[in-house]
Amino acid sequence: MVKRMAQQLSLIALSFLHTTLFSMVVDNRYFTLIPQPYIHRCEAPSHISIQPLYFYADYAYGLLERTGIPELEGKYDSAIIAKALVTAQRVATNPLRADLQGRQTLPWDEQSTISGQGITFSYVQALPRNFSLNLAWIFAHVNHDIELLQGHNNLTAGEKQYMYSFKQESNQLLGLEEPLFHKTLVGDIDLGLRWGNICHYRSKFRRIDAGVTFGGVLPSGTVRPINNPASLCLGGNRHWGVYAAIDADFEVKEDMHVTLFFRTDKRLSKVDYLRLPVSTEPNNYGATSGQVEVNPGWTIMFAPAITVEGVREGLGVGLQYSLAHHFKDTLSDRRTDTNIPVQLSEMDHRSEWATEQLSLRMFYDFAKFQDNRVSLPTLSVIWNIPVHWSVREFSPMTTSVLLSLDVNF
Repeated sequence: MVKRMAQQLSLIALSFLHTTLFSMVVDNRYFTLIPQPYIHRCEAPSHISIQPLYFYADYAYGLLERTGIPELEGKYDSAIIAKALVTAQRVATNPLRADLQGRQTLPWDEQSTISGQGITFSYVQALPRNFSLNLAWIFAHVNHDIELLQGHNNLTAGEKQYMYSFKQESNQLLGLEEPLFHKTLVGDIDLGLRWGNICHYRSKFRRIDAGVTFGGVLPSGTVRPINNPASLCLGGNRHWGVYAAIDADFEVKEDMHVTLFFRTDKRLSKVDYLRLPVSTEPNNYGATSGQVEVNPGWTIMFAPAITVEGVREGLGVGLQYSLAHHFKDTLSDRRTDTNIPVQLSEMDHRSEWATEQLSLRMFYDFAKFQDNRVSLPTLSVIWNIPVHWSVREFSPMTTSVLLSLDVNF
């Protein structure tokens, strides 16, 4: 009798644990914040998380090779820019100096750094019948400055000096600001409905907690300005989105959890006013502009993780690998005047990207060995490290550090 009661009490205690993952920014190549697993207790089923963060990137990977971050939008070449100005009817004749017009290429080395500080907010409200309502949101102050450097054209000192002057002149002809971007940005709102269930002592696991989430992405984020080549946005440039996610947590032994998470996102099609390339110039230096219908590609994300609680009292550690892949967007010309040709296929090609991250997490659960666990916080430090192991393509190597305060109630 005593043994049976002990088993029942053990099952009740286990049912007070529940694992979820909070959605972040998963479909933005510059700010990919993968959700982290968090184990909370069902005696306090609702949850709030506040995470200050810092992020930094100073290079990217193109097609399996290291490159400057601006070159994800295309390679800047003054010879191509000069011809594009003529094609876009911004000038009547090639604006390059006559002795340089015969050169097929006049490339520049593009370098930049992305840095910033921000905060993410996540909230889970428990509902009856194993449902919960999840909300996530982010804002950050972002710094991004682009620097173009000459050095590989076999030019004389005088010619190099002229090229710097021509760069300024061509930017003015394109109607572009200086590529310096320092702005506080607002992200999109992630809103989802999750249903989950917990099974005990199944398939040699102490507990299996699995759930499915369906949700939408509300376009509350800041729009990316088209006349600043260094501009960025935190969200999907005001595109609505829908997503579905599956998560499963397996307690393989006491205080050791293996978590699997899969999510697929789809932003909805919308007509945007964008800068458009007429040749092979970068997207952000497109020689013309106009309305195009943007049908964003699918984004898929997979993130396995392992979490160990109670390493020493409330101290725990976690390790997570994550992979996100955004497939090509499809752009369709919606301009009323199509006399100036545009190369939308170039923009389609440059829109695909993939990224990998390794996340290290250390946390302290103040409620771990307390009788009254309600409202006692968990403090975490999370270090997201970009890696280039298999599929990282056309994305910045962005490192981020997050401090997390999590409270159940």
